[in-house]
Amino acid sequence: MRTIVNVFHQLGRWCEPVIEAMIRLCGISAIIFVFGIFFFVFREGMGFFFGGLDIVEFLTSPEWYPTSVNNKRYGVLALIAGTFSVTVLAMVIAVPFGLGAAILRRRSKSSSSYSQRFRLSCGVSSV
Repeated sequence: MRTIVNVFHQLGRWCEPVIEAMIRLCGISAIIFVFGIFFFVFREGMGFFFGGLDIVEFLTSPEWYPTSVNNKRYGVLALIAGTFSVTVLAMVIAVPFGLGAAILRRRSKSSSSYSQRFRLSCGVSSV
């Protein structure tokens, strides 16, 4: 038994620095990849931002045709309106169910098996 503990202790001495180095390498590579993405997006969009961006048309136009060969148009009004409508619809559906579940949980007896299963399901959905 004593020799197994010694083997694991010696294994940990050289294994731990290797694992730490691998974690550091993963972290550094993630940072490099994020900077690479920022560089690529900035490089590709630099001509558009400094050359032909009309901010009023960009924010108020509902047309979005970025792949048009002759007349590329970028307008985010339709995208913003769609995002807002989906958010409002999700809240209209989710808020009454959430409030109902909270009221039901508060009014139920805490010792019943139903209440315990209900608490578990509330915890799982919040994750």
